[in-house]
Amino acid sequence: MNKTINLIAFNLIGKTAESGLDDISGLDLQPALYAGFTDLNKLRHDFPVVLGNYDDAGSFARSLSAIVNDILKKNAPQGSEGEFMRCQILNIEQEIRENIAGSAGLSLMEAWVTATHNLRSRIDNNLLKAFDKCLEHIWGALKFDGQIIDCNAALPIAMLRQAWAIDQRKKAYASRKRVDELILRLEHILGAEIKKSKETLSPNSLKGSVGSSFENAFDFEVMSRVLTPANPRDRLPEGRRQRILDTLKVLQSQRFFKSAKWSQKKSRRAGPFSFLFKSAASALRAIESRISDMVELIRVISIAELEIANRYEPAKHDAFFAKFDESSLLPEDLAFFPTYLIWLDGGPKGAKDKARILKLLSSGMPVKILAQNEDILDSLTGSKKRLPFGDKSWQLANMAISLNDVFVLQSSSANLYKVRDKLWDGLTYYGPALFCVFSSGDLNGPGLPSYLVSAAATESRAFPTLSYDPSKGPDWASRLSISYNPQLDKDWPVHSFSYEDEDLQRLSEDIVFTFIEFVASDKRFSNFFARVPRREWSEAMVPAGQYLEANSDEQGKTIPYVLMVDENHILHRLVVDDRLIRAARRCREMWHSLQEMGGVHNSHARNLLELERELWQAEKDSEIAKLRTTALADSTTKISDQKAAPSEPETPDEPEQAQSVSTDDPVIETPRCTTCNECTDINPQMFSYNDNMQAFLADLSAGTYRQLVEAAENCQVSIIHPGKPRDMSEPNLDELMERAALFH
Repeated sequence: MNKTINLIAFNLIGKTAESGLDDISGLDLQPALYAGFTDLNKLRHDFPVVLGNYDDAGSFARSLSAIVNDILKKNAPQGSEGEFMRCQILNIEQEIRENIAGSAGLSLMEAWVTATHNLRSRIDNNLLKAFDKCLEHIWGALKFDGQIIDCNAALPIAMLRQAWAIDQRKKAYASRKRVDELILRLEHILGAEIKKSKETLSPNSLKGSVGSSFENAFDFEVMSRVLTPANPRDRLPEGRRQRILDTLKVLQSQRFFKSAKWSQKKSRRAGPFSFLFKSAASALRAIESRISDMVELIRVISIAELEIANRYEPAKHDAFFAKFDESSLLPEDLAFFPTYLIWLDGGPKGAKDKARILKLLSSGMPVKILAQNEDILDSLTGSKKRLPFGDKSWQLANMAISLNDVFVLQSSSANLYKVRDKLWDGLTYYGPALFCVFSSGDLNGPGLPSYLVSAAATESRAFPTLSYDPSKGPDWASRLSISYNPQLDKDWPVHSFSYEDEDLQRLSEDIVFTFIEFVASDKRFSNFFARVPRREWSEAMVPAGQYLEANSDEQGKTIPYVLMVDENHILHRLVVDDRLIRAARRCREMWHSLQEMGGVHNSHARNLLELERELWQAEKDSEIAKLRTTALADSTTKISDQKAAPSEPETPDEPEQAQSVSTDDPVIETPRCTTCNECTDINPQMFSYNDNMQAFLADLSAGTYRQLVEAAENCQVSIIHPGKPRDMSEPNLDELMERAALFH
């Protein structure tokens, strides 16, 4: 009894000196579901990924497994003939996984060569020739190369920067081409004027242009008078000429991207602007200092296009361009410039940093912010206060979504490869974008693979995956997606767990993976758990997931625990502090809110459906009441008529000639069909659907009597009556007719 009281006391008030429960701070315990994933190098999954340096959006990242699968599909023969090749290529893949765990910056080709060298040194001499032949055969199939990177803290910025660089190249090419064409055409306008100038057409200039050999062949005084324009309107007005010169100066000196004329500026000291930043403050300063340059560049581009078309009217346009400022920039103008990539390693640092991020996102500028966090359970160690359970991780995404026109992607690093299409959408989105990424560090689970911890953050709803894309439509249903979360219709994911008991009997049970299991893997929170020896396990102890679903009365009679395993794969039960239970409830409530916004278990839709159901039921009840009233009135009228009418001899009604249907013929009661597809799946030629999607016998000759009987047996509402066989030579008719008799 005292032991149970101790468990209850720990659950309610935490660890005390009198509780007598085992401390777990010195134990190496992990959630039971982690047991099968401690060595990820032996498992084929999404990581590592290869970052390809290509201009194709779908190719900026591919998983190593996908590349290997593609090689095997195209090169390994089917069956036993290709088995040796498949084994060797899969061995190379596993070797690469193990080699890159502690490496950085390797390309796929480099990792492949190292892996094959290592395998070759270990392979049996009798197989060396076959191994080399296999490698020679598939070497040309390695067409996708690039940096290979595992799921770790370097992954988010590496993936984002790779995709960003591809998009930057595309944008810079289009923008440079536009500026270079404007420069060239403006120079042609000035060049044409120079050719008509008095200086160029003077006698001495003309004499020098033909050389001394023809000096006596022409009268250059006469030639100068003939070629010099008589009308001064043939030359550019001074105002236009100066305007073109000023425009050229701005186009040639802009620093947003290199133009074709860049290398001609020998005296240029400043290079192009940088668009990669590591803090919101530095990015904000840079953007604010460049606003005037952006306005000026768009202004002169507009002037240049008008001048080239000879449509610039000083009386009309001078006043307009004199007032041209930041407010004059349109979204398509902003899209002309390179995008800013801002990497906030560790997320926002304080309220001021959040304010800067908010200012950047609400500016409308093409900024792409990566807020990377390696700890969503920070500042909670040893806390005796209310657990905020990673509120910081949700605040930034919610803040950005509330701005309405900001693209938002939230994902753990383990899910980044799956959402790479969303990542690309955010980078190419015309406006600002925020990428909130959780990438596990050593603080979250020392010794645990980063992929496992970050995936667990998504599984536990501590850091769910979501995307908000304003370009997809005008409403939440089209903009917000939570489809990348596991078992998104449930509060918590449920997984099957198999183990052996003390008698070496294999057992299996479902484990609910909650926020509590995620926290349990972090040793900083060991004081929120206490181990219960196996001899003290009792029926009063229930899994934390079950406890969270119980009502308050049931919770008062039970004690929550999480199932853990040690390094020897021995199962343990840990009692949970109630503060963590409350934090898990808050996590669930936030998940419920996200589900509603994402269209799962939406309360508005549920209430509307219930209202419609009530209205339908009221209409049906009213209609039934009317029918009953009408029927009662008709019955009363008939009785009155019978009493008023003179009596006549009754003549018996002629018996109706009943339509007889032979039980020998197969029949389907079509009006009762529920469209279950059971009969059409057996034989779609024999059974078919009418316009009301109800089954009928289409062609008896298209099937067998056995199929008729099987259809009758499978029919959910027993509306198929097989009758008697038409073909008496069909095998096993006695058995089939006995089975068919049940449906006559």
